[in-house]
Amino acid sequence: MSGSIIEAILTDYFINFPPDNYTKKKILELDLYKLIELAKDIKLISQSTKDLSTVIKNYRNLIHPGREVRKNETFDFNTAVVAKSLLNIIVKEIRENYLNNIGYSASDLIAKLQNDALSQTIFEKLLIKIHKSEKSNLYTILVENELENSEFAHKIENPKKYINILKSQIDREIIERQLKKLIHKIETGERWEVITY
Repeated sequence: MSGSIIEAILTDYFINFPPDNYTKKKILELDLYKLIELAKDIKLISQSTKDLSTVIKNYRNLIHPGREVRKNETFDFNTAVVAKSLLNIIVKEIRENYLNNIGYSASDLIAKLQNDALSQTIFEKLLIKIHKSEKSNLYTILVENELENSEFAHKIENPKKYINILKSQIDREIIERQLKKLIHKIETGERWEVITY
């Protein structure tokens, strides 16, 4: 199971952040060994973790009961402990390298804007350190909280300024989705809500 989890995590990571010359189809065709190789090549995991992964790779195919019987392979509690430990090591390395490679999350940037007045003046520079998907999340959070007129919106001075900066950096469909939500709220909302919107 540890091998399956590692395979799922790596597949998901590479689909969301594909290395050069890798399509979603090509990534889905990779087996666990090739996914681990690719993770090592792009420095998502270390060489030592890759080397340790041979333990998981060898046991991965035991998920097929017939193979376990044919190969006369056995595993026990200690083997399971090693496999789980390796899973933890790989997850930890991916998490650390993900943050290094991808940068801030939308939540990180929201917290910075709320708690650090300096970050508000360098917002555009901070956007360089955020992945495109996180920019979309940030835009959605800012718009929805601005519309709700929540306490959150008052903690960030002039959230519309950040929304306008973000508009040019996100896909048009994200903006259209927000507009459709707004139209729906206007069509179905209470009178006071409609006036507010």
